[in-house]
Amino acid sequence: MNTSATPDMKDNFIVCPNCQHTIPADVLKCPNCGYVVKAAMETRLLQHNEQPEMKRAPVGNIPRYFQRIRFLIDGKNLDLPVSANLTVGRADPGSTDQRPDVDLMPFDAIDKGVSRNHISLTWKNDLIYVADLESRNGTHLNGQRLMPGIARLLRDGDELLIGQLAVRIHFTDNQRP
Repeated sequence: MNTSATPDMKDNFIVCPNCQHTIPADVLKCPNCGYVVKAAMETRLLQHNEQPEMKRAPVGNIPRYFQRIRFLIDGKNLDLPVSANLTVGRADPGSTDQRPDVDLMPFDAIDKGVSRNHISLTWKNDLIYVADLESRNGTHLNGQRLMPGIARLLRDGDELLIGQLAVRIHFTDNQRP
């Protein structure tokens, strides 16, 4: 019985180190005894030219508690109300009872795929977090898709893609217009 940690390689076949059965080199476990073949599970080391280029997300300032959130959409400023929790989305034209705290209808929200309750913005420990509210068309923060219900830190200068509506985030002092 072969006791080596890695199976013996013979062309495109290997010998199972547990039962000595000859098996194809691309299988994960021996069909004869069920032994997990280590060689088939090793991760291939990527060469430098195969490594994906990582995009660096912009890093902005973390807000201070007295700052407000301002959305910059298509060159227009939208100052958000001061609140510990805000829902951002679009009003339903057929309903008057269900409205988000921040309505993006003036920014072509329906055509851009904004859900009625698309994201939430929450102050927590002097920081602002954004979370997708299981929207139909998703939310991206600096090019990275948000997982529904998972809060991510929001920074000055960040870019949100709410459906297909691009929003630049800015923090402003309460005293400044």
